[in-house]
Amino acid sequence: MRIQHLIHTPRYSGAEVLVSSLTLAHNKMGHQSSVVAFAPAESDFTKVIVKQQSNDIEWLIPETNLKGLARSAHFRYAQKKFRPDVVFAHSVIPAAYARLGLIRNVISVLHAENNYKSNILTSAEYILQYRLKGVIHISPLAGTLYSDKFRAPKTQCIPNGIDIGLISEAQQNRSAVRNHFGFKDSAKVFIQAGRICRIKGQTRSIKAIAPILKSEIDSHFLIAGLIEDITYLNELKEIARSEGIENKVHFLGARDDIPNLLHAADIFLMPSEREAQGIALVEALAAGLPVVASDINGFQFAREFEGVELVNTENTDAYRAAINHLTCSALRYNRNLAGYDITDTATAYIEFAKKCIY
Repeated sequence: MRIQHLIHTPRYSGAEVLVSSLTLAHNKMGHQSSVVAFAPAESDFTKVIVKQQSNDIEWLIPETNLKGLARSAHFRYAQKKFRPDVVFAHSVIPAAYARLGLIRNVISVLHAENNYKSNILTSAEYILQYRLKGVIHISPLAGTLYSDKFRAPKTQCIPNGIDIGLISEAQQNRSAVRNHFGFKDSAKVFIQAGRICRIKGQTRSIKAIAPILKSEIDSHFLIAGLIEDITYLNELKEIARSEGIENKVHFLGARDDIPNLLHAADIFLMPSEREAQGIALVEALAAGLPVVASDINGFQFAREFEGVELVNTENTDAYRAAINHLTCSALRYNRNLAGYDITDTATAYIEFAKKCIY
């Protein structure tokens, strides 16, 4: 099968990271893949694209940020060139433009929980839904919200997968990574991974662990993720400074070595206000880290795993208590993540596409 993915901007974010993993997995399964974008790649993502191209995965990326009809023309050119059997359009805006292309075998992939809050997008979807072959959603609630509004396409929940083998292999790098940062073996290291934006809740984490970092002489907090909101980043730095922990809070920006960082850490935090699933959470589970995360709907799947506490992270005291509880255990957990490997996800995409097309 010839598979084409349509995204907005190549960058270190959930949808784009998933696409880069899916294309590699599909190529191993004998399916050819290409990726089309509407905007130039962010500079730190170019190494991912180079690796993709070395694996014969074509990325068609414009030199400037495309708008309106230019997006349609670019996508139609990409379809003529690659001639896909199916197009997976990731997130709402690419999904809308995908249905203006030449190929009618379009499957929308909804990466948020509530994708159609906008009246304009909802009105457009009422019309465009009849040009879809199917809809993949990341969480059951996202599927329910879509189906309650739009009745035409087939839908299926397919959780985001990760390369579990890659996460496991990174365990051997723990000492090297800690040495790189200058952390002693005895140091207590906290980590949060995700875009630097308000819905990810980094503010909650800094406020919750500030007393812990002050009381633990050798302790650090790693914050890794694409900087999406520079104003918010400056606010986070100011909070750390006002708490007197600025030398213990490390802003790492977008990273391509998250597996290494996870194994170098001792506890994972994810206080998001909303998520459909959270690839970073699955990666932390695979790394065996103790996890404290928000008790939002998108994270409820994690309750079945040992060493996970889901709490109301808006409540700073409750959040801190959960962190303290799991920090004291100092355990790593061997979790069974069957169904969350990228091979499982890639297989599910192919099977759903066959069901929709044939």
